[in-house]
Amino acid sequence: MASTELTEYERKRLDNIRRRDEMMAGLKIHSMATELTALTKRHSHVTKPDKVPQKKPRNDTPVVKRQSLRTRGMPPDSKAVSKRLRMKEAYCGEGSDRALIETIVGIGKKSRVGISKEVESGTDGVCKDGSLGVSGNEEHIKALRFFPCDSSRIIVAGNRFGSVGFWNLDHDIEEEEGIYRYRPHQSSISGISIHPHCLTKGRPRGGLKIWDARTGNCTTQWSLHDGKTNSIDFSSENPNIMATSSTDGTACIWDLRRIDADKPKTLKTVRHEATISFAYFSPSGKCLATTGYSGTIGITGGANFEETSFISHSNPSYIQVPISGVWGWDDSHLFVSSLKKRIDVICLAQRNTSFALESPHLESAPMRLDAHPHNVGMLAGVTSWGRIYVWTLN
Repeated sequence: MASTELTEYERKRLDNIRRRDEMMAGLKIHSMATELTALTKRHSHVTKPDKVPQKKPRNDTPVVKRQSLRTRGMPPDSKAVSKRLRMKEAYCGEGSDRALIETIVGIGKKSRVGISKEVESGTDGVCKDGSLGVSGNEEHIKALRFFPCDSSRIIVAGNRFGSVGFWNLDHDIEEEEGIYRYRPHQSSISGISIHPHCLTKGRPRGGLKIWDARTGNCTTQWSLHDGKTNSIDFSSENPNIMATSSTDGTACIWDLRRIDADKPKTLKTVRHEATISFAYFSPSGKCLATTGYSGTIGITGGANFEETSFISHSNPSYIQVPISGVWGWDDSHLFVSSLKKRIDVICLAQRNTSFALESPHLESAPMRLDAHPHNVGMLAGVTSWGRIYVWTLN
């Protein structure tokens, strides 16, 4: 039989238990615990009143699944559109601009396709000049564009002070000179696009933003160059193909459907030894011409724009005046400005100047050029003094 004697450890344990019970009895802890337990049980037997379910008011309005306006085939919400500047708010000319507005509103959406008529070498032209209002160097025009319509001849120009001018060459007698001026901006206008979607060059390096003209909001923005973006143009063959030029000495061809926002990748990059001021597609969209301060003209073509060649021009590279150019009405001729106060017509087949457009009225080299997209033989050029010259076939 096991011994019943307690070990030293068990005796100390029993003494500790006894002393703890005496201490708790002196503090009346057991009686307080008993009272709290009884109080808790008494509250737990009290029954809670049953909740009476309330009827929700019936909603007769059917639940409509949320969908975007685009998927529902509806126009953008006008309430979400940022405030647009009206023409009368920006108009700063004399008299009324009602005649111009009626002309623009009445312009049809027809356009001619596949013009076969060409400008023959050595053809004489008639030169007409005009100013958008203020004469002198302060009128420095940065952008020039013909209104793309076959039923009218309207030139739109923008200067470095944020003014936009319209010159209606077919103006009525009561319109006087047919010139109308607006001031929509406070800073330089470097590009004009008459297009359903308006593109604007951002201030950051090589930044480009696309604005939806229907909503007035920026839909997309990219950083495409290491320097400032100087020009933007689209291919007539594929509106998703875009060309840009930059002060970093490059011109790039992009596919808008494949531009990565983080790391844009070009279809083709053309490099010059200096700033490229202009990059513009030929009428067919199969060739790209690049001009600027390098004294050379770049021609890029091929099935995938893989072939690039250069044509020397009379403008020396050390003179800080960019070569401005524009394609004619086919892919055979290129019109470029010359420091000899004329416009050289370069034949792409011969890679040289076939003839030149000159005029005693032309006071300096044209800084910007544009060809009327539907009126064959009509060419416009503007000098740094703000005077616009128009050539037409006899």
